[in-house]
Amino acid sequence: MKKLLLSASALMLALGATAQLNAAGDGYTMDNTAATSQCNLNGAPNNGGIMAAGPTLTASASVNSLLATTGPMTLVSEASIAPGSHATWFGLPAISGSGASAQCSNLYDQTVGIDMSSASKITVTGEADAAGAVLEIFIGSDGQWFPATSTYNVGDAAGSSILAPVTFAAANVEETVTIDLSTIDATVWAAWAGKSKIQSVGFRSATGGATFKVKSVKFGTEAGGSSAAEVKSESVSVYPNPATDIVNVNVGTAANATVQLTDVTGKVVASVSGVSGSTVINTANVPAGLYVVSVTSANGVSTSKVVVK
Repeated sequence: MKKLLLSASALMLALGATAQLNAAGDGYTMDNTAATSQCNLNGAPNNGGIMAAGPTLTASASVNSLLATTGPMTLVSEASIAPGSHATWFGLPAISGSGASAQCSNLYDQTVGIDMSSASKITVTGEADAAGAVLEIFIGSDGQWFPATSTYNVGDAAGSSILAPVTFAAANVEETVTIDLSTIDATVWAAWAGKSKIQSVGFRSATGGATFKVKSVKFGTEAGGSSAAEVKSESVSVYPNPATDIVNVNVGTAANATVQLTDVTGKVVASVSGVSGSTVINTANVPAGLYVVSVTSANGVSTSKVVVK
């Protein structure tokens, strides 16, 4: 398997305490903005915290180091993407001890995990070097290397997966997306026992040649708690992105929804009511720029970004 990238040095660093399970055990923040914050330079199971490298993300250097001493985790995609490829997995880092005795560790080695049973969200902050690039995210339960119990395969007879696709609307712009995993497939999520002990995170590129910078991932209550009835942006499919003459909007499970296209000032430039399933927005006469597609229904409000060229 190919190694994943990032940058340079394996120096021992003074440790911060950002990457920790919260006191209630139902939330966690993985801060990738600096190596000192989350142990990935020195983290188990090996240098960089990597457990298994999937074929859609590869190294840009021979150094098996996954986090720069400054700056975010950087994931570089293959030029072409193999359908259904495995994710690249990382153990969620943690710090044991304090002060001079502080040591890098991870949730698996500490035999603890995030209980996301009633707090099913993750919040991802990052950027991509191409508009419309998609990074897919999985969470893993109670294991390491390639987690046998994960949202990549929740263990049912159908081999069901619950992935969280993050679409970056613009190139080289920091964006934050909150995803409620329970709304992607509520039945599978409810039946999946692994959600009570999350110990790892996996990434898979759906866009060949893209480079992603993952600045932080928040889990459970740190991502805003549970709101299974609220439709989130992952339930809405917007394509093509970037768009030219039309934007197709699939509203997922929403019924009798109102779909609006608004510009960065909040001005509504297009609106369609009574949508179930999908609709088309004509953007042929819409000025180029970044827009927000919002879907409002009895389930709540969902938003997604789209670039019009």
